[in-house]
Amino acid sequence: MLGKDVEDYAEKAIQLDPSFAPSYTLLGVFYREVASLNWLERMLAGSLGVLPKVTLADAERMFC
Repeated sequence: MLGKDVEDYAEKAIQLDPSFAPSYTLLGVFYREVASLNWLERMLAGSLGVLPKVTLADAERMFC
C-alpha cells in the first residue's frame, strides 16, 4: 500500500536527520488524513493494505 510506504520513508528520513522538518510535516499530514477517515473509507483502505492505528493526537505531535 502506498500509504505504508509514505510512513516508512518519512520515518526513515527522521532517523537519518531528526532536524529535517519536512519529514515531520509529511508524517503529520499522513496521520491526520488516516485518523480522519470514516468507517467506510477505513474499511475500503484497510482491505488494500495495513492502515496505521493513529489518532489526531499523533498527527498533532508530529507538528510540534
